[in-house]
Amino acid sequence: MTEPIVVFMSSDDEYAPFAATTMVSILEHTEASVKFYVADCGISERNKRRLLHIQQSGRCEIEYVVLDMEALFRDCVERTWISKAMYGRYVLPQLAKNEKRAIYTDLDVAFVGDIQQLWDEPLEGCTIGAVPSQRGRINRHYQEYKLTNGLDPEHDVFMSGLLLIDCEKWREEGITERLLEVSRRELLLDQETMNIVFDHNRYQKLDAKYCVIYKLLNTCFLPEEKEALLRRQVIVHYPGGNEWKPWNNPSLWGGEFFWETAQKTEFYQDILQRGGEQTMEALEKELERHDSVMIYGAGEIGMLTAKTLLSLHCRARVTAFLVSRRSAGSPARLDVCGTEIPVLEAAEAAVDERTLVIAAVSSLWMREIKRNIQGLGFRHVVYMTPLLERALRANRFYLAQEVESLTRHVQKLEKEMNGLYALLNTATDITRCRPAAGELAKVQQANILLLDIFHAICRREGIAYWLDWGTLLGAVRHGGFIPWDDDIDVAMMREEYDRMLPLLRRYLEPWGFVISEGRGYLNQVIRIDLEGYPATLDIWPYDFSEVDVGDPDAREDLREKIHLCHKAFFNRYAANYSKGKLKVFPRNRIEEIRLEVLGGCDPSRRRSIHGGIEAITYEEPSIFAVEDVFPLRPIRWEGRETFAPNRAEQYLTVIYGDYMSYPKMKVGGHNNIMRHKNYDFDWEIKLLTDVKLSLESGAAPGKDEGKR
Repeated sequence: MTEPIVVFMSSDDEYAPFAATTMVSILEHTEASVKFYVADCGISERNKRRLLHIQQSGRCEIEYVVLDMEALFRDCVERTWISKAMYGRYVLPQLAKNEKRAIYTDLDVAFVGDIQQLWDEPLEGCTIGAVPSQRGRINRHYQEYKLTNGLDPEHDVFMSGLLLIDCEKWREEGITERLLEVSRRELLLDQETMNIVFDHNRYQKLDAKYCVIYKLLNTCFLPEEKEALLRRQVIVHYPGGNEWKPWNNPSLWGGEFFWETAQKTEFYQDILQRGGEQTMEALEKELERHDSVMIYGAGEIGMLTAKTLLSLHCRARVTAFLVSRRSAGSPARLDVCGTEIPVLEAAEAAVDERTLVIAAVSSLWMREIKRNIQGLGFRHVVYMTPLLERALRANRFYLAQEVESLTRHVQKLEKEMNGLYALLNTATDITRCRPAAGELAKVQQANILLLDIFHAICRREGIAYWLDWGTLLGAVRHGGFIPWDDDIDVAMMREEYDRMLPLLRRYLEPWGFVISEGRGYLNQVIRIDLEGYPATLDIWPYDFSEVDVGDPDAREDLREKIHLCHKAFFNRYAANYSKGKLKVFPRNRIEEIRLEVLGGCDPSRRRSIHGGIEAITYEEPSIFAVEDVFPLRPIRWEGRETFAPNRAEQYLTVIYGDYMSYPKMKVGGHNNIMRHKNYDFDWEIKLLTDVKLSLESGAAPGKDEGKR
C-alpha cells in the first residue's frame, strides 16, 4: 500500500475554518491519500468535530498534536493579524517522530494543483525545501532585510509558509530547539527566524509554482513569466494583513480559488459572516449607545440597512428615513418588514444627542450627503462603506429574512400556477389546441418546407434520421407542429451526422443557406437556416453505448460521465469557438474526449443511445435503449411521411415525462419571431419551394442557376 502524503499545519480556533479549506483544496486536487498533523493551538471540540467531516472521503486521516502554548512560545512575539499558532511549524517535525518526510503549509492558501508534485520534489540532502521570496526579484534581493537580520548578503530569503521537510534530518540537527532559541532571543517572527537558521542558502530552492502570490505577479514577473507561472501553479498563497485575505476581501485577485473550496466545507457560512463580523460588532456597539436611529437614504441601501437593523431586534430604534428633499407625491411612510417608518426631510428632523444617523447611500452620492449632514450639524453619524454594506448583506438574520420572504412568494406563485395547470389539463384537451396563427403560422409554414428539403437530401444520400424533441412531440401529440413551436429538430447517429455537414453545404449553400455548427453558445450542433429569416432546422447527434438502461446505477454513472464530457468539451474548446478565439469548430476533439471519458463501444455490444457530447442542453442527458429507437418507423407530420423512433411514446417519456400534459416550465416558442422582424416572408417561401422542387426533380446539387 502506498504511504500517505504527510502534511503539517498549525491552527488555533480562529483559523480552524481555514484549516478546513486547506485540507479540502488538497484533497480536491490529488488522488493520493493524505495524513494531516494539526498543531492544536486551542481548537475547540466543536470545530474539531466539524473538521472530522473531511475524513469521510476515506482518503485522509487527521491527527491533532496538542501544544502547550504558554510553555513553548511564552517569550515569542505575535502580531495583530497572526497569532502564536504560527510557531507550530517549529515543533511538528520533532513531535511526529514516526514521519520521515512532510509538507508544512500555512492556512491562507489554496491548492490548485496536485500536492503529489511537491511531495516528489528532491531535497538534494537539504533539511528543507522552500520557495525563494518573489519580492527579492525587485528590491535588491532584500539587502536591508538581510543586513538587519544578520544574514549572508548572498542568501536568497525564502518564504516560510510552504516547506518540504526531511523530518529525520530536522530531528538530527535539533532544528526545533534552534528555532525556538532564536525566536526567544531575537524576538523575531517565523520567517525571519527560519531564514537565520537556514542562512547561507542551506535549503533546497523550490519552483515558484508552489507559492503563487497574485498581488506580486504584475510587479515581480515579466508578462511571459507570469503567464507561464499561472499555467503551472500548484499553490496560491494569500500573505499579508487582513485586506489581503480572501475572506476579508471578496474582490481579491486570485481569491476565487479559496471560495471554490470554502463552499465545500462545514465552515462556509462562518466564513461568509467572518468578513463583516468586526464591522457588525462595531455597529451594534454604536447602536447600544443611542436611543433612536435615523437612516439617511430611502433607496435600496437604505432599505437594506433598515431591514438589517430590524432583524437585529432594533425595532424601537429605527424612527425615520431621512431624505434631502421629498418630492411631490412621494410616500410619507415606508413599510419595512411590517413596520411603518416615516420619511422626513433631513432639515426638519429632530436629531438630538441620543440619535444615531446612518448615511445609507451609494458611494456615488456619499460626498453630497456628507456635506448635507455636516451642514445640519448631526453629531453622531455612521457612514456607509463597502465593508459595512457587505456585512449588512451577509448578516445571517437579514439573509434568513429575505430567504423566508422569497420562499413565501415562490410558494404562492407555485400554488397559483399548479391550479392553472390542473385547470388546463382537466378542462381542455391538449391534442385539440388551435393551430398557430399570424406570424407564427408563417414561420411554421417555412419550417415545413425546410424539413421537406432536408428529407429529400437524406433520401437521396441514404441517410437515416428521425424527428426529435418538440418536433417529435408535435408529430405524436398533434400530428404536426406543436401550436407554439417555431423550429425543427431532427436526430441521427454519429456516423451519419459526420457525413451531413459537407453534404448540406454542397446542396444548400449555393442557394444562400447558412450551414453551421457551434453557433449557439451551448448547443454546438449542426444548424440549417437562412440569414435574417426565422426558418431553422437543428440536427442532433447521438452515440451508441454499452450501458444497459435497465441498470439504474450504470445509467446514472453514464449520465455523470456525459456531464464530464460536456464540461470538458465546452470549457476546452466550444466556449472559445463561440467567442471567436478558435476559427474552426473543434469537431476533431469530440471523439477524443468521448474516448477519454466514456471509452469505446463494441458494435456487437450496443445496448443504449445517448445525445452527443457537443449537444449541451439544460436538461439531464437522455439515454434510450437501442430498441426504443431502432428500427425507425414512419410517422405522419403535417400531412407528409417522415421518421420517428421505434417506440416514440417511450422515447418522449424519457425526455418529458408526462408529455400529454401542458408543460409547467414553458409554453412558448424559441422567440424566432421576435429575433426576425420585417423579413420578406413571400421571398423566403418562394426560395424554399424552389429548392424543394429542384431536389425532388433530381437536379444536381450546387447548380449556378440555383444561387440567390
